Amino acid sequence: MALTPSQQLQQRKEQKFKRELTRALSNVPSKKLDALIGRYFSKNQYTQYSQDMFVDIVTASKYGSRNAVVVGGVWFVLESILHTLNTILASRNDTPLTEDPETGQYVIQGWGFDHFFNIYALGHLDKKLIDNLEEIAVADMVCHADISPNLFLDKETSSYGFIIYPRPGMKLENLVTYMHHELGQTGLSFDGMFQGDACARLVIPNLFDSGRLEYISPFEFLFGTVDKLLPAIPNRNRHSVTPHERHMKSGKVAQVKGHNRKSPLRLVVNNNSLTDHIVYNVKDAEGKLRYIGEGKIDRWKHVNSGASHNVKINEHFFTKGPMEIEIVHEGLTKPEALSIERLLLAKNAGKGLWNSKDYEPFADESSRRITEEEINNYLNY
Repeated sequence: MALTPSQQLQQRKEQKFKRELTRALSNVPSKKLDALIGRYFSKNQYTQYSQDMFVDIVTASKYGSRNAVVVGGVWFVLESILHTLNTILASRNDTPLTEDPETGQYVIQGWGFDHFFNIYALGHLDKKLIDNLEEIAVADMVCHADISPNLFLDKETSSYGFIIYPRPGMKLENLVTYMHHELGQTGLSFDGMFQGDACARLVIPNLFDSGRLEYISPFEFLFGTVDKLLPAIPNRNRHSVTPHERHMKSGKVAQVKGHNRKSPLRLVVNNNSLTDHIVYNVKDAEGKLRYIGEGKIDRWKHVNSGASHNVKINEHFFTKGPMEIEIVHEGLTKPEALSIERLLLAKNAGKGLWNSKDYEPFADESSRRITEEEINNYLNY
């Protein structure tokens, strides 16, 4: 399809901008160029950046031809989302997370900007998991592109992870409209976001000034257990919204016209799932936490049996007597139990736990993760 005159003009402006940035970078001594660009990616340990990628990201941030963060590849997307999410989690004691009254899950709105891109993320988070973690490490995740390029799962257990769904680049006013009308997220506030100096702008002294990079890279994402994520992989079907009145908290009544709206991402709960798993803590004779376990309802009984799969637990039983057992979560699905155990182990890393393969030579590794067969079953919900 031929471009309209306005589209052709926009394309010429974009190409000119790209040439000017490339020319400016060519005037940076080669020994300093990698350090210059690398400084902008300093928070991103897993992203393989290049000069061409950098130019394309800045150009997308200026003209919105693509989602700028997606230009950087799947690891740049994941690192950017996790940086935003972990920042929110770190401040939740001062700013509590918001629960969705319909689903009981957390809903978060995060945003940020760097020298060369803006990012906005709307997330739905599994409350059971979030309440048991401090932060999420990029190194723990693997992209399962064979299922979906938007799916990331924990590499050790495949029991939890993310669906990260990108949207096209938008200016702030378009983002507000999209969230309110396309997704029906009317309770979101955009006060102060990407306004004034809180917006990307690339300045290379004496060589280049991009001006305000006004296009935002929006993402919707889910964080939850694999059984809730896989059925939620989006096809982004639209559904019809009939005309209706929307009653605002201020007391005003707005008339909403009929329109088609994209179905929002939601964690999908299978009410037929077996909830016969637990997570438990084990403390030694001095009251120190030594082991975190998961399994079916009576799994904890191995601890004081003298025949545990864990050598250190057996040693304690025969030399110091029974250990104290506390069931910290019950009524869980297998993915929930594996996920919570994994998150609690990460939270207590370096504190002398006995959860180690050295101490569990007879542990059944196949039971410590979600199998390919189980993944296929969740896909077919």
